[in-house]
Amino acid sequence: MTTTTPAYSIIVPVHNSSAHIAPLLDSIPRRDDVEVILVDDRSTPEEAAETWALAQSRAFPHLVTLTNVRTPGPGGARNTALEAARGRWIVFADSDDAFTDQFGPALDRYAAADTDLVVFRPKTTPGGVRTTAMEVLFDAGDLDIYTARHQELWARFVRRELIALHGLRLNEDCLVMDDVLFSLDAVKWARSAVQDANAIYQVSERVGSLTARLLSVEELLQIARVRVAQAAFLRDWLPADRLPEALPTCGQLLLKSLVWHGPKAVAAIAKELRGHQVPLTRHANPLTWLGKAAKVVRTAPAVRRGGSR
Repeated sequence: MTTTTPAYSIIVPVHNSSAHIAPLLDSIPRRDDVEVILVDDRSTPEEAAETWALAQSRAFPHLVTLTNVRTPGPGGARNTALEAARGRWIVFADSDDAFTDQFGPALDRYAAADTDLVVFRPKTTPGGVRTTAMEVLFDAGDLDIYTARHQELWARFVRRELIALHGLRLNEDCLVMDDVLFSLDAVKWARSAVQDANAIYQVSERVGSLTARLLSVEELLQIARVRVAQAAFLRDWLPADRLPEALPTCGQLLLKSLVWHGPKAVAAIAKELRGHQVPLTRHANPLTWLGKAAKVVRTAPAVRRGGSR
């Protein structure tokens, strides 16, 4: 490890990641101005050791390996890394994704840039659907609406000074949407932001990954709570005439998970949301979006439903 202070800190939570982390590690340039921080989150001892060995074999000039000492989950892991990061810029990555060949030039371009936030064009694996709608929205050129609708941490550079000044942290109470409020706060507090049309990061759609599997009822409830906070944030941040286009849609993964768990899950989320007056999606009422979900649940084949469990 060199003593040079890095310009970038790349934060990667890892959980039993040895089988799929190699493409990400291979895509990170070995540069004196890049710090790589891997945070183990409840891996088995054997998996953790294998992941550390894979990272060390890449000979990064600045490699930091940590263990999540906060709440289990990606939010706690990322917050653990934020406490240790030294870079001027914070870059987040998932262990099963990879940077593109545009990443190196972007590191050169923004190392000393006088801005607080850089948002890059999203990119998914060939044939993937996760970021298709994001690409279309990004290309429309309205950064406020894009960042309001999509809060994924990857494909962004966030100034560490901004994070420290406003005490920004990931949500440790939500396993699958820990980044939403962090990303919104970063946009809110940024003195300036740049929209860069280069795709520096490629998202995978690995079967069984955290964002591709069916959600538990508790995770659905966590998402409902985040959506309430997100909608309230957008209501206070954006002009009223822009709010409808900024609100998120009811995603297919959420609908599929509700179908699997059945009517009891819909009822549990409706109970959680009752009393909140802010819109949660582009529907005007916080419960209206559940109507679509409830209809899907009622008409889905019984074999697809797992019941409340």
